[in-house]
Amino acid sequence: MPESSSLRLRVAVTWAALLAWLLVSSSIQAQTLAKPLQLRLGSWNIEHLGDPGARRGTGEGVLQQPQDLARYIRYANVDILALQEIVADDDAPEGYPKKYRTNSILTKTFAELSKTGGQAWKHILFPKMRAADTTQWVGVAWNSTKVRQTGPIYQVPVSHARTSQDSNRWDRNLHALMFSAGKDLTDIVMLPIHLKANASASFAGHRGEEIDEFVKHLPDLHKAFPGEKDFIVLGDTNIQDAGEPAVKAFEQASFVDLNKLDLDSHTAKGIQPFDRIFVPKGQPEFARSNQEVLAAFQKKQNLSFAEFRARYSDHYIAVTSILVMPDDD
Repeated sequence: MPESSSLRLRVAVTWAALLAWLLVSSSIQAQTLAKPLQLRLGSWNIEHLGDPGARRGTGEGVLQQPQDLARYIRYANVDILALQEIVADDDAPEGYPKKYRTNSILTKTFAELSKTGGQAWKHILFPKMRAADTTQWVGVAWNSTKVRQTGPIYQVPVSHARTSQDSNRWDRNLHALMFSAGKDLTDIVMLPIHLKANASASFAGHRGEEIDEFVKHLPDLHKAFPGEKDFIVLGDTNIQDAGEPAVKAFEQASFVDLNKLDLDSHTAKGIQPFDRIFVPKGQPEFARSNQEVLAAFQKKQNLSFAEFRARYSDHYIAVTSILVMPDDD
């Protein structure tokens, strides 16, 4: 081969190698800089939604409006939202058993959200111990463009026997439903809860007994969702501080309380860290998870506490994020 041809070949090989190195380096840098894909989960007690006469303070007698609720949920930027204190005043979502219900105001709220691209919301409410009582139901809403609800809904067979504080356990039944972020990607089992309030006294002991009862039924959950480890319990727990027996029961069952710092999530005076998210210990999807309380929305909307409570709720939305990755269970 002539010397000039050999030189051109060496130069071409060198440039090809350099280009390949640049492409690989750029790909690595892009992967390093790219924000990991996440799901954002939240919980909101929408004070007596659909029953304005039961509201208190500046919210008494005020029916919340879909446009307001949609504005706050849009701000929260959640993909799945646990719901508490909702009146079940409408039929079950299409394709679900009739014992489940929806709320007419939430239907309008999620229709408003779904006008935006990449949003297609659904919601479902779960019956209480006394199903004829349609107030204060617990439920879940989700953006079906981001997650898919999979499999049947499972009612955890917790006891309703009375506790040592002479009140029924789990007046608001405990249900579990699974969501998937996509084929072979992260899936999670959501358990929205609303534990007993401290209206007439502190019911810390009662809540501890409720969670002890839940822990007894973890084997049932594992049978209902074979191989699954990603159980998330979230909602208005009414827990007054991270030292309560209920938190200790969760921790002994290998859950992590993301509100260990007792972040205030209620509009009343003082620290009221009622809204909590519990995630499984040691699961990689939750390695970066922490809890936020979205109280800043109130200031961004130039609302006083009284105005926020009247138009929205006596609770703020609590949120966390989890990583989307190849499913490991």
